[in-house]
Amino acid sequence: MSIYVYLTRRWNPTIDEEPNISEAEWRAVAGSDASFRAPTEQELAEVLSRRPSFSIWTGHPDGVATWFSWSNGQIDVRNPDEPMIAKMMTLAPGLGARVISETGEVFNEDGTHKCFVDGEPW
Repeated sequence: MSIYVYLTRRWNPTIDEEPNISEAEWRAVAGSDASFRAPTEQELAEVLSRRPSFSIWTGHPDGVATWFSWSNGQIDVRNPDEPMIAKMMTLAPGLGARVISETGEVFNEDGTHKCFVDGEPW
């Protein structure tokens, strides 16, 4: 089972349509962080997507290449672990965003579980 965690300005990232993080804002943040790089053509072909707003985080302590994907006004990461969520937490203030899962889970700065919105999953 997959879970998505979002960098978003929305209250509920799976239902709400606004407010958005623009693609230009995301590109500026990822482009100014040396721990991000653009995917190669081969990597893009492997994920069967040609969306131009993928960025790969290379700073994971285990060397895992993590795909951050901007789409429809928010950035998502599929099945993130604590270091990945912690990275998302460091990016959130610069985007005026928060980090929240598709089930309403919010996190501590170190990427650990904090609580659920309204005390329970959506």
